[in-house]
Amino acid sequence: MPLSPGERLPAHDLQRRLDENPNDRLRVIQEFFEERDRDGDIDGAAYAQTVRILEIERAAAVREKENMPWKYISPLLLTITIVGLLFGLAAIAGGIWLVYLKSEGQTEFVLFGQTFKSANVGIPAIFIGGVILLLVIRNVLKTIRHTTSTLHKK
Repeated sequence: MPLSPGERLPAHDLQRRLDENPNDRLRVIQEFFEERDRDGDIDGAAYAQTVRILEIERAAAVREKENMPWKYISPLLLTITIVGLLFGLAAIAGGIWLVYLKSEGQTEFVLFGQTFKSANVGIPAIFIGGVILLLVIRNVLKTIRHTTSTLHKK
């Protein structure tokens, strides 16, 4: 059905209203939908619903971008994490180097209440480095999970 002179397309009318109320977009879209539905304009109402869905998705994307977990990790925690990862990797590399050099010697150490014995000094170094890496990574993932769940409850 062609438009009469001076009549505006529903898209233009909705955009004008959104430009006038940029902070209350969902309410404006809902009011526009209700008007079109009440007037029997099926196409205009469908257009409003499509715009509403797009607006909800846009708002969710903006919220998700603002709530990135790494943004909330303190510099001290980040520094401790990096130092822990580097120390764990250095212990593993040093242990591999000691195994390569065939450094022998009875080694016995207690870690978390468990006693470990080895005939090569490099093996415990690799083991300790691996434990450090696992603990650091586990705590980082736990922090991210906690931060993410806390942000989504707001």
